[in-house]
This record gives sequence, structure tokens and C-alpha cells, in this order.
Amino acid sequence: MIYALSDVHGTRFLPELRGALAEIKETPCVLLLAGDLLDRGKVESLLPVLAELERVGSPLVATFGNEEYHEVRQRLRAEFSSIKWLEDELYSLRCEGREITILGTPGSLDRLTPWQRKNMPWLEGEFRERERRLRSLLQRAGGEAIFMSHYVIARENLRGEDERIWPEMFSSSIEALVAELRPKVAVHGHAHKGSPIAYLNGVPVYNVALPLRKRVVKLDL
Repeated sequence: MIYALSDVHGTRFLPELRGALAEIKETPCVLLLAGDLLDRGKVESLLPVLAELERVGSPLVATFGNEEYHEVRQRLRAEFSSIKWLEDELYSLRCEGREITILGTPGSLDRLTPWQRKNMPWLEGEFRERERRLRSLLQRAGGEAIFMSHYVIARENLRGEDERIWPEMFSSSIEALVAELRPKVAVHGHAHKGSPIAYLNGVPVYNVALPLRKRVVKLDL
């Protein structure tokens, strides 16, 4: 009863979102949103997306993607408080009689994109610090945790994307962390042309990007 999606990009994939949500025939105990709900940092672009998501009737737990620009994240927390936003944070809730802990993070990259190198070179330090912090958080969360990132977690889920830019879509350090500490399941978005699922030391890693999946993904726990 846990579903996940990402990469709606405001109205860009809104018709696909409507169709995907219409296929859900039950009320999930939580709907995970793995980033890029906005279009290019435009806070108002979330309004039609949220209107569709709220019709499902489930708690909404999200992390920030690269389209949720740093400068609007506090505003999103304030103005869209019906969504539980996680930025390198843990959140627990009860689902069908069991406690589920979600670790939400924007994720990290092996290499900054050319635009990031020019405009946000400080992200390099943020990513390396994030990777250290996520180890501590995942250890606290334990083996029943759901690990949710926007950026890609498993290299195998990049198949279909241009191999030359894989380091700008994914973090090998986070991949190794998930394989080592083994949360119950992991989800990410970002790879619109990637592959749907991979396994890291037995941990299923779902790519839930809406442009790829064309549906909301039900997680198998």
C-alpha cells in the first residue's frame, strides 16, 4: 500500500499524472514523491500537481529534486505544508499496522553538471557532506527503512541514458551505501530514459520517474 512517483515537472507531465493516478484503485497509506514536482523552481507550478495528488487521499511525503531550487525550498515547506518535505531527514508513520521509516534526500552526484560547475560550484561540498550524513541517518533508520532520493541511486537504472552523463545523474557513494546498509527498499527519479528497477545486494531500487514509468509505482515490501 505504498506508492511512489517523481518528475511531474509542473504541467509538463500533468496529463500523464492524471492518467496514472486514475489507475490506483485503493487508497495508499502513503504516496512518496521523489522530487521534480515543480517546473524550474516556479512554486506556483506545484498547484495543479498538488490538486491531482490530493484526490488520492493519502499522506504525501516528498524530497526535493533539482527543479525544487534551493532558494524556494523553505517557501515550499511553508506554503505546501500538506506535503511532508524531507531534505536529509527521517520521517516515520504507521502503515497497515507497522511502522515505516522514510529517509528522504535530494541525493548526490559523482560529478557536477556543467551548469552547476559554473553557477553552483559549492554543491560539490554539499554533496560530499550529504553522503556522510546519509550514512548516519540510514544506520539510525535500520533495515526496515525506505530510502528515497531524487538523483539516481543504482547505476543499472541509468541504462537508456547517455553514458557520458551518468556521473552527472548518480552517486556511486550512495549506491555503495545502500548496498552496504540495505534498507528495505529504495526509490529515486531523475532518469526519464533509464531503466525501471535494479537490485543492490538484494535491495530493490525503483526508478519511479513518471516520464519513464507512465504510472504510479507500487512498492513491494
